[in-house]
Amino acid sequence: MSSSIFLLIFIFNIHTILTAPPSLTSYDDKVNALLSKMTDEEKAGQMTQITINLILKDASKPWDQIEVDPVKLAAAIQDYKVGSILNVAETGAYSVDQWHDIIGKVQDEAQRSRLQIPILYGIDSIHGANYIRDSVLFPQATGLAATFNTTLAHELGKIVAHQTRAAGITWNFHPQVDIGRQKLWPRLWETFGEDVKLVKDMGRAYTEGMQGDDLTSRESVAACLKHYVGYGLPLTGRDRTPAWIDERHMLEYFLPPFEESIRAGAVSVMINSGEVNGIPGHANYHLLTEVLKEKYQFHGFTVSDWEDIKRLHTREQTAATEKEAVRQAVMAGVDMSMVPFDFSFYNLTLECVKDGSIPRSRLDDAVRRILRVKYALGLFDGRNAWPDSSALATFNKPEYDETNLQAAREGITLLKNSGNVLPLLNSKITTANKLIVTGPTSNVLTSLNGGWSYTWQGNDESIYPQNLRNKTILESLRARLGATRIEYYNSSSFNQLLDINNLLNAAQSASYIVVCLGEQAYTETPGNINDLTLDDAQLRLVEQIRNRTQIPIITVLVQGRPRIIRRIVDLSSAIIMMYLPGMEGGRALADVLLGDYNPSGRLPITYPKYNHHLSTYDYKLTENRVGNFIDVEFEFGHGLSYTTFDYSNLNVASQLEWNAQLTITLDVRNSGTAQGDHTVLLYVSDLYRTVTPPNKELKGYKKLSLQVGQQTQVQFNLRRDDLSFIGIDLTRQTEPGIFTVTVGSLAANFTLAAEQTTTNSESASVDKLCTKAINPYQFTKVRLWAEEGNYFNFCGHPVFYYDSVVRDRSAMSKPTLLLLHGYPTSSIDWICMRDELEKRFHIVAPDYIGYGLSAKPILFSYTISSQVNMLEKLMSSLKLNQFHIMAHDVGDSIAQEMLARQIDDRNFLIPSVVFLNGGLFPESHRPFFMMKILKIDILGAIIQNIAPLSVFASGINRVFGPSTKRSKLELDEMTHLLFYNAPYNLIQRLQCYLNERVKHRDRWVDAMNRVQSFKENPICMRLINGPIDPISGKHMVHRYRQIITNPDTCLLDANIGHYPNLEDPANTLKHFFDFHKSL
Repeated sequence: MSSSIFLLIFIFNIHTILTAPPSLTSYDDKVNALLSKMTDEEKAGQMTQITINLILKDASKPWDQIEVDPVKLAAAIQDYKVGSILNVAETGAYSVDQWHDIIGKVQDEAQRSRLQIPILYGIDSIHGANYIRDSVLFPQATGLAATFNTTLAHELGKIVAHQTRAAGITWNFHPQVDIGRQKLWPRLWETFGEDVKLVKDMGRAYTEGMQGDDLTSRESVAACLKHYVGYGLPLTGRDRTPAWIDERHMLEYFLPPFEESIRAGAVSVMINSGEVNGIPGHANYHLLTEVLKEKYQFHGFTVSDWEDIKRLHTREQTAATEKEAVRQAVMAGVDMSMVPFDFSFYNLTLECVKDGSIPRSRLDDAVRRILRVKYALGLFDGRNAWPDSSALATFNKPEYDETNLQAAREGITLLKNSGNVLPLLNSKITTANKLIVTGPTSNVLTSLNGGWSYTWQGNDESIYPQNLRNKTILESLRARLGATRIEYYNSSSFNQLLDINNLLNAAQSASYIVVCLGEQAYTETPGNINDLTLDDAQLRLVEQIRNRTQIPIITVLVQGRPRIIRRIVDLSSAIIMMYLPGMEGGRALADVLLGDYNPSGRLPITYPKYNHHLSTYDYKLTENRVGNFIDVEFEFGHGLSYTTFDYSNLNVASQLEWNAQLTITLDVRNSGTAQGDHTVLLYVSDLYRTVTPPNKELKGYKKLSLQVGQQTQVQFNLRRDDLSFIGIDLTRQTEPGIFTVTVGSLAANFTLAAEQTTTNSESASVDKLCTKAINPYQFTKVRLWAEEGNYFNFCGHPVFYYDSVVRDRSAMSKPTLLLLHGYPTSSIDWICMRDELEKRFHIVAPDYIGYGLSAKPILFSYTISSQVNMLEKLMSSLKLNQFHIMAHDVGDSIAQEMLARQIDDRNFLIPSVVFLNGGLFPESHRPFFMMKILKIDILGAIIQNIAPLSVFASGINRVFGPSTKRSKLELDEMTHLLFYNAPYNLIQRLQCYLNERVKHRDRWVDAMNRVQSFKENPICMRLINGPIDPISGKHMVHRYRQIITNPDTCLLDANIGHYPNLEDPANTLKHFFDFHKSL
């Protein structure tokens, strides 16, 4: 048996073992079958989301008296075809039994609809299932980030999913992967902090925890990333006000967390309620469609935030009418509207579809995305859309409370501990020398939990469940120490000092004074503030206590933002940051204060000292020069312990090779007197680069648990990609040079070596397994072609295109010809015809994304639609709204998609299209066996990376005629262009066009016939074909003549194969020019 057969057997076995769970697009056959049966009304309904108020008898009634109104429910689902419902009424969270009743009735009604499409119910379970009574309420996101424990984040995500799904709810509006770099913002506490890596890691872990391995499982819910994108950096700090974020910072800081969680499988995205650079989030086509859906290959759906489409008219005022607001949002890429109080979106969407301002193709795209998620959740499978009546028995598990307590403990961050005043000495706290507890956050549950806790603002103390575990700070300390050793004084509200004389008198004999400060519960606009300084009344409380006594003051901060406390830092013996720690926060603090738990939290944000000095840790070096020093209260990553940890023996290799890995090791020892957990933070600084480098960037962290005297070695690994940044051309790149690694007080330099290239003589005959050695610029023809080309930016990726204006400025006066190359080659395929074509035409010949000299990103949707979007943007940027087309191979499919778009939208005038050999009709297309193999997920990637270049060269040569085979030099040019800068799975990704030809076959054929009969500016077509082509030769011409109206076809010489433009350029040009003379 040959080695190649052994190879194939091995590959097939690997593929069987490693096949991943189904992607969203794997449901497209089912989705498209259902979509084909749906009316416009049913489609508009699927895009409509309403709040629960619209289906209740009386939403103002107490939570335990809420009832579904069957008439309203029927109207919503049967009359308006609503596809999604969300929320609870204003009176707060419901019990599991209530949710079962509500969701059951909703799904029963959906079953009575014509197509029986289940309802997707959404909820904000952002720190536990916080709209379900008796659920576990975890620390809010910033407190969770302070743990630097992604395993814990994953576990919390799993518990949230279990309790949310147990209620019958399958869609959760979380995690929030906005990056929190604006300290004033009232939703800062909903983020995982200010660092990109930490937010990426936490967001991914939480997403994977919630969605699990199988979305159909009763233990999983669909994640919804929010708020895409830039919502967290309003210039004023006020909620839903403008952000100004240049494209480099957007790509460097704000987009990566979304990209990471999309790679983790997140199936939905909620849109930024604000605006970025003057464009509302809900009207931003570039971010929603070009970046999210195309660049990141996001196949799920987007949902608006609360009433935000209507607000394009009423608030942002980009739309003169509500109908125009609907058109703007849908065409920008919004798939579902959180309306939520009426059915206006449904009606206006239908009006837009009827008048053509929203093409049916866009309507179908939005609904397809929504239905994919419903199928992925298993909502169409049996009773999976209904609540499970047995779920109540396992809704709360004892381990959930313990996990919650551990999360609260790990997040608590000790900011100051003068004289090791903490932990408190139990023996010093007596009935004579009591522990005094005071401050506005000391005896309320609302401050521990914050917003989104049973109600939107979370500020109704009366509806919190009363049980032994839900205790305030005061109650938790009393439970530990006994009521006789605790003295409580209600001496201050959040913004007003009360009578504190009794407190001041008692302070003289106290053992310690715990002053609990911070913020009351809030979220969104009600949480806007004008000053980050903590309320004056709270600061004066500490000041007056210190004026009367030198008893140790332990200041406890329960807050969602780092409120400025400069006045009381020196007055406090110890300072503890609790963030918003959830229901176990009181108990966790008691454990920390009394030494039963050694704090290990680290700040995930920089704690400012001044109102107008709100730096982040990764500031630019120019911000910290003489006369302009950075001065913060506590640095990002700061956090003390009751023990000490020593770092030593930092070992860093002197050089990181371009394609290698750098291993960094150091020893960490617990040199103190208590067991402790500790997070080691690894920072890297780039000393010089073309875009000014930040001071430092977090590149790794490891959490350890060490006994007294225990030492361990910690290892980090860095690769070139870890040192990358967004360059001047807005692409991600890495530059060789010197870098500094910093861990604690230890530092070491290393050099990133430049990429190694081979000599011309070596490269000309290269036939290696590793595509990193590829260099197409060694070939003179390629180099000259590249020198005469240009680049433009599409979705952050550079796209190469040849424009004859570079050689001939007069070309602009000639008609434009867009040349679309084939697979797997590039625009240089047209070089044999270029000179003759340029005599009569202005030529534009791009390399598609993933081809030739254009970018080949790992995360890009290599669909025909994406390539057409790129071409439309290119032609628009060149101000070319009328052009002819000549296309080959996959270029034929791209041209077909462009013709199909002409049916609904003639933004471009296309007088004619000439097709060369290509798979115009899948039923007549005969791809080689290897082409079919290469499009299989993991298998295609494996073959790409282990097969020598000669295998691909041989495959290309098979489609040429017997007398027109390519030379080795020409094949080397083709394969080097194919694999230049190619990611490991490029070939498999590019092959998706084969499936698209089947998917869009009828639509494309219909367009080819319809465009010829336009009353104004009909489009003329001709097929020029090399008949011996084994893939799409004369058999394709025969099929063309059967199904295309007024077929115009030309067969070349019998020995011409798949590449007429290379094999017989003279006769191809003759037929082309003859065709144009006849127009």
